[in-house]
Amino acid sequence: MKVHYFQRYSKPENVVTANTVLLLHRLYNFSPSKFYEFINLLFEKEELELYFNTQTKGVGSIPDGEIFQDSWRILIETKLNNNFTSGQLINHLNAFDKRSCNNLLLTLDPCDMECDFEKKLKAEIKTFNSKTKCSTIVHKHVTFELLISMIDELLSEQDYEMKEILDDFNDYCIEAKLIDNSYKIMRVVSSKITYESDFRLSICYRSASRRVSIHNYLGLYDNKVVKAIGKIKAVFCVNFNTNDNLEYTLEIGKLSEKEIHDKVNVVIEDAEIKFGWDLKTTKLRYFLVEKFYETNFRKTSKGGLLGAKRFDLCDILGKKELPGIEVIAKDLYNKTW
Repeated sequence: MKVHYFQRYSKPENVVTANTVLLLHRLYNFSPSKFYEFINLLFEKEELELYFNTQTKGVGSIPDGEIFQDSWRILIETKLNNNFTSGQLINHLNAFDKRSCNNLLLTLDPCDMECDFEKKLKAEIKTFNSKTKCSTIVHKHVTFELLISMIDELLSEQDYEMKEILDDFNDYCIEAKLIDNSYKIMRVVSSKITYESDFRLSICYRSASRRVSIHNYLGLYDNKVVKAIGKIKAVFCVNFNTNDNLEYTLEIGKLSEKEIHDKVNVVIEDAEIKFGWDLKTTKLRYFLVEKFYETNFRKTSKGGLLGAKRFDLCDILGKKELPGIEVIAKDLYNKTW
């Protein structure tokens, strides 16, 4: 059974909020600098400044120097059906610390906030700010999909641990119906050695030790180019026991036991002939696609691909709805990342 970072099997708003706060706490523990980058994104500021002063006049004394930072506070309100009420949100404003220079009311929901309600809320916050001595309070609404995207943009390809945590949060959000973006996600894996076999057999395998976020498309990468893309038909884990019997767990799709045995046996034979590998010694996760289609999605940034990388195909192709896989492969030609 897969071990998760985030609580499952419960949908109350307090559980959703607790898991979101836990994600941000994990981000802070992983990298305080990336956490503060995320905070700056929320406040839509380049940087919450750190000040260095000398000979600052105080009350009755002049210390030789001081270092201080803009204080900030974020209050979070989560809903699951966009059923926010302005009364509840305005009441939250009284909880802000008047000593904070930057105050943010953050609302979370699976959907965008209704436009008219958001305009009305911002007007009420503006009125509240003008009537109180509290530092200016601002409001930002974030969907869970946007939250994941914002954090993902801050992470490098080498941030394996945090990416694994973010993947699990993404899966939690999908399972809890907080987002539904797997239909447009392409996961790209390095396929330098096995590209020809992967493409020909319409199947790709990787170690089953790492978690994998849910996605509908698989891209094969080699030499700074995603050379092929396929739509996932099934995902299953395979292990051979001490008696050399195949044991499997079907994670996605519908395949019979015979189909899995047949597919795995072909891959094992191919790997032994071409590379001299014995795939029976390692527990593997197999990604079976309907068919791989050639494409040319080029990496123009420095360095190669380390690990795997997710892409939002709707965002890359500028489409709200995705066409068939063959068209997607053609549309990716000469796109860069």
